[in-house]
Amino acid sequence: MNPALLTIQNLQISFPRPKHKQLVPVVKNLSLSMESGQILGLVGESGAGKTLTGLSIGKLLPPTARWNADTYELYGKSLKNLTEEEMCDLRGDQVAYIFQDPAAYLNPVLTIEEQVCEVLIAHRRMSLVDARHRAVQMLSAVQLPDPPELLKSYPHQLSGGMQQRILIAMAILLEPALLIADEPTSALDSTIAFGILKLLKGLNIKMRMAVLLISHDLNQVASIADSIAV
Repeated sequence: MNPALLTIQNLQISFPRPKHKQLVPVVKNLSLSMESGQILGLVGESGAGKTLTGLSIGKLLPPTARWNADTYELYGKSLKNLTEEEMCDLRGDQVAYIFQDPAAYLNPVLTIEEQVCEVLIAHRRMSLVDARHRAVQMLSAVQLPDPPELLKSYPHQLSGGMQQRILIAMAILLEPALLIADEPTSALDSTIAFGILKLLKGLNIKMRMAVLLISHDLNQVASIADSIAV
């Protein structure tokens, strides 16, 4: 029997309290499991630790965080003791992220082409010509108009919905097994948000890519998730 895509048992995340020696628990005794190709919604109130849980999968927690888990595995392989170099290889290649404020994660002084192609050149050692061709394919996959022309643009020239689709394209460039989407529609109006959720569902079906959808909106998550963890 093949192992689950992601298995977490008894995750604990704490932070030191300023000027005190004790740790303040933020996430306590969290366990969840995901299968390949599944959309799992992780739902909770603001401040419940949803984002920290997602960040812990890629070992992207703040330096002051203290965390541990009985089991923390991707395809049956423990992530707990991987080095930073090993985690860098895993991020993007096996686990990718999209976040709620796309403008904060796109470099304002670089064109979309420079930012998208950089991922392919760094992880796949592609030539610039091949990377540009792949970038056009991915922008088409996330239903952006006129990809060759769009690659010449800077982030500020694009709408919030287009910026979010750019981030999704960058996240799926390497065809990761798991996409962690942290409140991907919270900065968008309802019509555009619906389009982003529909896009994620379509990519999940087409690429058999698992999606961990983090949100405070239970109704929104329920519209596309196979299972929900609260």
